[in-house]
Amino acid sequence: MAKRDGSLSPQEWRVSEAFASGRTTKEVADHLCKSTSTVVSQLQSIYEKKSIPHNLNALVIWYMCQLHEIELPEFMRKAGATLLLALFLSTLQTDNDITRRSRRVRGRRTRTEYNMQGY
Repeated sequence: MAKRDGSLSPQEWRVSEAFASGRTTKEVADHLCKSTSTVVSQLQSIYEKKSIPHNLNALVIWYMCQLHEIELPEFMRKAGATLLLALFLSTLQTDNDITRRSRRVRGRRTRTEYNMQGY
């Protein structure tokens, strides 16, 4: 759990942690047994209280810095996010084949699997 400075409520910390783990808004709402509008409201509150740009990438970077007690100026967080995005995109631009397969799992849910050849 990240170091709490007291400005966020325990529910807001749970919301930020859930988003940092890669969940979507609907998944966060289901996981925390809340409505999606409550989750969105708490997310907006987090952005305002912590002066974070209103996007999930910025929230994840802020949360990870809190979790590992890293003090980074804003420009370094942006540079780090840009570098990570560039590294991720460079893996997609290689000559490796990426195949996508979707199938139904338990009724209406769909499971998508990606297979990257050459790794």
